[in-house]
Amino acid sequence: MDPKSGTPILLADSITHVPDYSPNPPVVICGSHGGWTAAVFAVQKRVKGIIFNDAGGGKDQAGIAGIFFLEKHGIYAATVDAFTARIGIAGETEAGIVSHVNALAKEGGIRPGILAREAAEIMREAPALKTAEGSRTDEEFEEKMTVIHSSSAGFRIVTMDSNSMVTPENRNDIILTGSHGGLVGSAPAVKYPVIAAFYNDAGIGKDGAGITRLPWLQKAGILAATVDAATAKIGIGMETYESGIISYINPLARDLGLVPGMPARDAAWKILRQKESSFRA
Repeated sequence: MDPKSGTPILLADSITHVPDYSPNPPVVICGSHGGWTAAVFAVQKRVKGIIFNDAGGGKDQAGIAGIFFLEKHGIYAATVDAFTARIGIAGETEAGIVSHVNALAKEGGIRPGILAREAAEIMREAPALKTAEGSRTDEEFEEKMTVIHSSSAGFRIVTMDSNSMVTPENRNDIILTGSHGGLVGSAPAVKYPVIAAFYNDAGIGKDGAGITRLPWLQKAGILAATVDAATAKIGIGMETYESGIISYINPLARDLGLVPGMPARDAAWKILRQKESSFRA
């Protein structure tokens, strides 16, 4: 089969936007970070190759950790430098500069410093490797949601690995996600209203893309903050809660007394106490 006709190259602002099944596993140029959770989605969606945003690397190089996980599943993977491409926008990734590659991509001829589109073309023409087994991934890498606290008034502190996990049932929650704080294409910053939302700043990156959710959330009346990517591994909500240090806030968060440098854990509890106090008043 002619590789060019048999392997499509798809642009997806988020890994969650990639179709669940394709008869010809695609190469994906993706706006998502390159952490564990994004990599798990890539395995589940049976891609041939994928290029992510490196989210500035961050704590324990979490922003690129997923590309090495993908080696085990026979998937070519690379990241682009967050300062050459705005996170959350596939078209930006396409024009970004490759920063890191996994061993499979390296063996295929991909090197840091080339354009992502060129890397995607190389992946498309490279031989297909072993096919990932759909949704069969180690349990430890599945996305997690944890309720930290539920008050008698019904307000909760909740961690979740991905912003995609938000549902209408989270309307009374303070959510601390592992997702990056950048807008994903033209999608809303959060799918459903919540009390407050915390994200990872993804190393800030090009044009401050890693914190662009904050103004949108302000307009939506939602308190919001990001944590420094160097203090919490991106893609893991519990990291945001347990070790994240606030880097940026929106005015609603500032008005409540949140400040950069505050632990996200303390900020979440401060918001909860304020909500409980208002409820009793």
